[in-house]
Amino acid sequence: MLPTLRSYGTMKHIVEHLLPKGKTGIFLMVDDLAQAGGNGTTGPEQSIVEAIEHLLDIMSETEFGVLMTTTHVGPIMDAVANSRRNVNWVTLRPLTPDEAIPLLASEDHQKGMTQCLAMLTGGHLPTLANTFNTKANWINIPLSSITLEHIQQWANLWEEYHPSQDLVMAALKGQVCILENQIGDWKLSEWIKLGVCHQPIRGARHDYVPTLPLLCLYHNMNHLGMRQLTDLLTHCVPPHASQRKVGEATPHRILERFHIYWENLRRSLLSNEITLPEFYGLEFAVDGSGHSLHFSLYLRGLHLVPKLGVNELTTSLSSFLEEVDPREAWFYLCGTDTNHPIHAFYFEILPGNQLLFVGINNHDTEGWHEKVDTLKSILFPNKTTERCYEVSSEKYTLLEKNVVVVFASLQSVPTNPDEWPPNVIVLVRERLEKLYSPTLMPIIKLWLSHPEDFNDC
Repeated sequence: MLPTLRSYGTMKHIVEHLLPKGKTGIFLMVDDLAQAGGNGTTGPEQSIVEAIEHLLDIMSETEFGVLMTTTHVGPIMDAVANSRRNVNWVTLRPLTPDEAIPLLASEDHQKGMTQCLAMLTGGHLPTLANTFNTKANWINIPLSSITLEHIQQWANLWEEYHPSQDLVMAALKGQVCILENQIGDWKLSEWIKLGVCHQPIRGARHDYVPTLPLLCLYHNMNHLGMRQLTDLLTHCVPPHASQRKVGEATPHRILERFHIYWENLRRSLLSNEITLPEFYGLEFAVDGSGHSLHFSLYLRGLHLVPKLGVNELTTSLSSFLEEVDPREAWFYLCGTDTNHPIHAFYFEILPGNQLLFVGINNHDTEGWHEKVDTLKSILFPNKTTERCYEVSSEKYTLLEKNVVVVFASLQSVPTNPDEWPPNVIVLVRERLEKLYSPTLMPIIKLWLSHPEDFNDC
């Protein structure tokens, strides 16, 4: 073992006496250094790195070179920080869904399920290999017919370390970290070493967002105590599979369903007292996202606690608004049988029994002035500017100035504020990808890659 030898004397002897004629040095290859053991500061792993770093400093490039692979970059970065040698970092990224196709799919109709599996594993080769013996049970199933049971069977193959709730929350919030940041019991670099976070390493000084494979979340969702995450996973991957009977068509409403469940999840991750721009990550937006909120709404802190869940409308929006109790803590997803100007909405109660109505539109913004006008005509029939609800002898009032529409679309959105209707929040694709997080965004990317099955994104 290298650390037990007199490293320099051994290498020098080989270079001077044992190399074939015409050769000038040794190129050492160390594969998967993390398997040597140790906790990153002591033990074989650190000792090997220190011995190699010493050789790099005292021997020339023609005498000694080294190639190391590792999932635990901390010890290497510490050892070479002051080395006279340059270190060239080569990022080994995970497998993409398309790259997984040749490994498992032999026919065209098998590509969809293979891509879905690769998306759920985060391109993790050992987990993909574990599914090989069972692929006859799922490889020929059309992607549009996937059920939650299929995903749970794959999740049972997860063999890596379990994530802590702190790590899951950091990943879902899109929290920016460096490798040495402590997240729960471990540093980010150590979570990567354990195989829990899957992300390419670009260097010590780069920023990272912890990224978890979705299959890891499925495997652990019942133990994390995060109800809103469980709701999203069971209703959105596959879309609403937990409530779909065998043989029924998959609802073509992927993005709108995903977004409203994400809204509730985000509430569980952030501070309860927050403004709407803060909630949607718009405090310092420079990507074309923004808002045209009235000043009073822009500054108003809201108590955005998680709601009970998502209710789906079975009637028209106008009919539902006649009967709704605005105090009930639900998100509402509009039905598919009527053309609504919005796809989802929720109420918040403001001081003085005032109401805030937030509608969400997840398609393109074509005709968005008309959509806002149509929504207001539904909310305020007979050309009024307020609507009252009397519930249990209490009166609640919705004013036109307290109606907000969030346009959250992966399609093109006008980025010139002069073109926006009043009181809208505009979330462009770049903003949504940050908000949804690298951990959850693969859900949407998979559906986008299969428009023949899921065509509403």
